[in-house]
Amino acid sequence: MLEDYFSKFFSDKIYLKLRYFFLLKKRLNLRNPKLYNEKCQWLKLYCQRPIFTIMADKIKVKEYVGARIGYDHLIPLLGAWNSFDEIDFEALPDQFVLKCNHDSGSVLIVKDKKALDKGAAKKKVR
Repeated sequence: MLEDYFSKFFSDKIYLKLRYFFLLKKRLNLRNPKLYNEKCQWLKLYCQRPIFTIMADKIKVKEYVGARIGYDHLIPLLGAWNSFDEIDFEALPDQFVLKCNHDSGSVLIVKDKKALDKGAAKKKVR
């Protein structure tokens, strides 16, 4: 990806400032962050705690929370796969939700497994 290429040439701080400006058309204020997005960027740079990695991972946070309050309080995990092609759709119930661990937008709600367009689903989760 182009982002990975540029991140090799800039410090984390400069890279975040450039990316922030490119995406939001605003200057990133790290000295006195007021906006939510500014505060998130500040945290990325200056508050790197190991627990944040767990919290950002849908599978690891489920294990973390389950170990503390009990797994019976969580929605059951039907499976975890490394690629869409590994999913055994026959083993899944008629209704389920697919969520990617690598982002926050690829949620696929399947209300009828028989009507699922696997090609379109694969495209969405990628």
